Amino acid sequence: MPSFLQQVAYYYHDQQHLEDFCFVFPNRRSGQFFEKELRAHYQSPHFMPHVLTMAEWLDQISDRVLASTIDMVFTLYRAYCEAFGNAAQPFDRFIYWAHIILTDFNDVDMALADADKLYANLNDLRELATDYIDPKLKKEIGRIFNIQFTDSDTFWKNLHAASDDATAAVYFTLWEKLAEIYRGFHRMMGERGLITQGQLYRQMALRMESLSNHQLGCKQVVMVGFAALSVSEDKIFKSLQQRGIAHFWWDVSSPAFTRDNQGGELVRLFSERYPAPAPLQELQVDDTTQRIDVMAVPSGVGQAKWAFHLVDQMGTKTSERLPEMARLELPSINLENALNTAIVLPDECLFESLLTSVPPGVGRMNVTLGYPMRHSGIVSLMHLVARAHQQATKNSEGKKMFYREDVIDILSHPVVKAAFVDDVVKISTDIQLGHDYNVAEDIFDKSELRLLFTTINDVTDKNQILAYIDRLLNFIDRLDQRVRDIAPSASDDNNDNDDNINGDLLPLQSAFMLHYAQALRLLRKAFEEFRLSSIENTSIFYLIDRITAGIIIPFTGEPLEGLQIMGFLEAQCLDFDNVIILSANERVLPSRKTMSSFIPDMLRASHLMPTNAFNEAVTTYHFYRLLSRAKRVMLIYDSTTGGGISGEPSRYIAQLEMVYGRKLNRTAIDCPIDTAPEINIIVPKRPEMLAHYTAQDGRPPLSASAIKKYLKCQLLFYLRQVQHLPDDDDHSDFMDARTFGTVIHNTLQQLYYPDVDGKERQDSYDVTAEMIKHFKENQLTQTVVREVNRTYFHRLDDLDRPLRGDAFILLDTIKTYVNRVLDYDLEMIKTGGKIEVLECEVEHTIRLNLNGLEVNFTFIIDRLDRVGDVVRLIDYKTGKSDNTKFASVDELLSTKNTDRYALMQLLLYCNALYQLDSSFNKIQPMIYKLSKMSETGMMIGQKNNGNQIIYNQYVFTPDEEVNQHFMSAMHDLLTEMFNSGESFKQTQEKKNCDHCHFTDFCQRLVEKNKR
Repeated sequence: MPSFLQQVAYYYHDQQHLEDFCFVFPNRRSGQFFEKELRAHYQSPHFMPHVLTMAEWLDQISDRVLASTIDMVFTLYRAYCEAFGNAAQPFDRFIYWAHIILTDFNDVDMALADADKLYANLNDLRELATDYIDPKLKKEIGRIFNIQFTDSDTFWKNLHAASDDATAAVYFTLWEKLAEIYRGFHRMMGERGLITQGQLYRQMALRMESLSNHQLGCKQVVMVGFAALSVSEDKIFKSLQQRGIAHFWWDVSSPAFTRDNQGGELVRLFSERYPAPAPLQELQVDDTTQRIDVMAVPSGVGQAKWAFHLVDQMGTKTSERLPEMARLELPSINLENALNTAIVLPDECLFESLLTSVPPGVGRMNVTLGYPMRHSGIVSLMHLVARAHQQATKNSEGKKMFYREDVIDILSHPVVKAAFVDDVVKISTDIQLGHDYNVAEDIFDKSELRLLFTTINDVTDKNQILAYIDRLLNFIDRLDQRVRDIAPSASDDNNDNDDNINGDLLPLQSAFMLHYAQALRLLRKAFEEFRLSSIENTSIFYLIDRITAGIIIPFTGEPLEGLQIMGFLEAQCLDFDNVIILSANERVLPSRKTMSSFIPDMLRASHLMPTNAFNEAVTTYHFYRLLSRAKRVMLIYDSTTGGGISGEPSRYIAQLEMVYGRKLNRTAIDCPIDTAPEINIIVPKRPEMLAHYTAQDGRPPLSASAIKKYLKCQLLFYLRQVQHLPDDDDHSDFMDARTFGTVIHNTLQQLYYPDVDGKERQDSYDVTAEMIKHFKENQLTQTVVREVNRTYFHRLDDLDRPLRGDAFILLDTIKTYVNRVLDYDLEMIKTGGKIEVLECEVEHTIRLNLNGLEVNFTFIIDRLDRVGDVVRLIDYKTGKSDNTKFASVDELLSTKNTDRYALMQLLLYCNALYQLDSSFNKIQPMIYKLSKMSETGMMIGQKNNGNQIIYNQYVFTPDEEVNQHFMSAMHDLLTEMFNSGESFKQTQEKKNCDHCHFTDFCQRLVEKNKR
């Protein structure tokens, strides 16, 4: 079955003087395909005709230059200020309306409507009880003009009721002056030699009859493949028809257009008004010539991956295809150059997901679509930058301060993380250590990121605005260079990361940056040419973000080669054997987005301007035309619900089945999220791995903490102690448990073992009840504040600075925990007693002898003191999980129960202290359980005659039976640890993995909320 363009090309293949013809198409891609079909008929060199889009043709014969979006926005604001004078709103407020007004003006011109008559209907319209306004636009109107809308109120009634309010009156005044703004806008554009596309169509429509063939650039015009025409296009067609110099070709041969099809009826109306020079071949489309598959796939990413899975399978030899694909009866294609196959995107948001789903076997591809820049990484980054500057404040010293979360969001942006990894790590660490809610801009002084955070002091100073844009341009240049540098390595490694910035996407991000930089340069030029004195403070950042985000990036390529990827409108006039349409959901195909416009549909219809119904009819035509000659159609829709997605297939799918009687092959694609399988990791030991633990003066020495890790998980021990990987990669915005405990430890040390003239104490220190009481009443609060500033905020001076934020909230909690210790000690020593503190937080390193096995061992005792004749070894614990009771040594070294590891540590310290100084031959080890002081101690259980376990305070002596058993068990444990014949293995107790940060490494399935 020949395609539409093949039939048109055949009609002209033997035409004489074809170089005098001008073929005009709705888009550039269809013209390029037409040239390919035309060349196929020639065996020798021939002069080719002119092939242009309608916009290109009209622009070629016009004496004006098409204006950029930025030029139009600034010119529109000048016209607005001229109309309103001193009552004009600031530019940054007006910018929201600018794109809506420009779209309306374009539609007015395309419809050849009279702007004065159109906008003169305001007084009548205000009396109407209609509510056509898009909810998003209504919300913005309410915000700017201080109008409160309710669900039961209509738009115009609200405005009428609020019209006495000055801000609401501004809206009516704007409506009343839109005609004046329209005239002023086009006058100013003309003075600059610029023109909008709508005005170009209007002018050419009115001048077409008077233009000579020379001015038209050809003797014969051929209009190919247009759908519904605007009034201006209709007038151009009419003028050409009356002069007898035009041919018109319409593609309405699909059987769908013979039924009650609103799209087909719309185009058939014009095809009858401007008949084609010859009929097209009749189409016979039924279930024997065309197969239609409807596939439900969850998520947008799932659709993209499934589309390329289909393409990959179509390019695979039939015998090698996956068994589950057999029932789909897929055709065969050449993956190296699949020109007969197209993937069509009604929703451009899937573009990036599609690019990251390309299988290795796909050769050439061509992408042609208009991609909104707002979906690009650089725009999302600059949006965060704009927000950061808007919310920035100044401190008492006049220094600019950025909100912490805004800075973290920028540093966490995938593009920034990929390009400035060293700067991001350093600055993020500084911010985390500082725990400040506001970040000073000088933190970026030594980083290229300073270009983003150097702000504008005076937004009315044009030079400062231009300098800021120059800094953004400089940053984008550096960012682009870094992205280009890392793209090859990322692509070669074929490593995808969680942020979707990989080897495939980095070049795409670079393309976005080039377009964004070009937009910034146009914006800079506009700021130079236009005087904008009325800009609110800090809003210049949002203004830049708003203007650049609305730009459409035109992706174009060589359309005559490879798999075709295109937007829905780019498929006009084109026919493919295999068509895959994504996002075939209701509210996407057709789109149910209400046009943002100041002009309601009732007025649009009366002035022959496009309405929502008109746009939907055009989409209907394109859909059925695209399917008309395809042999294989695959409609994929998102079956998920929620987040604005209904999971409902497009109405077109139901129409195909119910109205046109087509057989649809429905398939529900199950895309389960496959979690990575758990890995059984075994690491063989080598003698040198742990040799430093037993060698003379080996470094680093073994610690009780390392032994705990070995008991919990040997692989954890290997990763931490052998490979020295950090196991705490979570940076909390609030005080974590470790810092909380450190503050309490340090606060207690200021009472029980204070430094002497800034140096560590070398002798014992007596603490009396009076000293404890005095500390509680006069020093506790100040000491806690100073320790929080030192430990949590990492300050070296100004330690008495008042606490704020979460530290202030936790102040009373910290004091409560400290007071529990103080009260416990007061009760213990009674009046007149004392505590002789022997040491606090002193690090010791010894050769620890474990029944003949000597290891280098380090330990730090929280507090070693003497009360009366009892020496106590104290360990502070602020958590609730530690158990202070045990019945046997086996409980202390269990790999299953970790709640008694603190007791193991205390007993190990007792033996180390005794070997360090044999005078400590009787010690009372104690856990001070600050969360519940009634459980303080180290209690050992023994059965009485009735087999009931009675717990008593344990007292350490070197030769005591429990300790001897403990030392023997510790000897066996460390012998196993150092045995090179063994391997490091993962723990079999999955509960030990609950708080481990290496679960992603070994892919253990644990509950994430426990981590």
